[in-house]
Amino acid sequence: MHVNSLGNYERGDSSPNLDFLTAVKAATAVNLDWLATGEGEMFDRPPKSTDGRNSLQPELGLQAVTRMVRLVDEIYCEEGREQPSVELATAEAQILYKEMIDRRYDPFDLEEVEAAVPMLRLVLKRRLERSPATPTNSKRHAS
Repeated sequence: MHVNSLGNYERGDSSPNLDFLTAVKAATAVNLDWLATGEGEMFDRPPKSTDGRNSLQPELGLQAVTRMVRLVDEIYCEEGREQPSVELATAEAQILYKEMIDRRYDPFDLEEVEAAVPMLRLVLKRRLERSPATPTNSKRHAS
């Protein structure tokens, strides 16, 4: 997904397609009715936590997911890689989200999410440097 597309969705200039919405739902357990209308519960599953903090919830905050997908797109562009598919961007965003959670950032606190972005940027850039796979087929280049 291109960062401009995400911005258009956020501003209401355009609407995401079903593939994108399905990927967001799979990654976040967000209730699509809530996403489309703002009505009902935000998540299909009730949030779970072992210590009462949001940072340990398995469901991703929609805003954190959006930020992670945008970060993945930005880094792929900066690294001169092909724009990632929705599936790849979502998978990469999930990895970054787990890294953020492992470091005890709260995905429902946008200030904490933004504070985590420089660290997550470095994590993804280093991983991409170690893995010269092409984003479209994940095969390694011949040496």
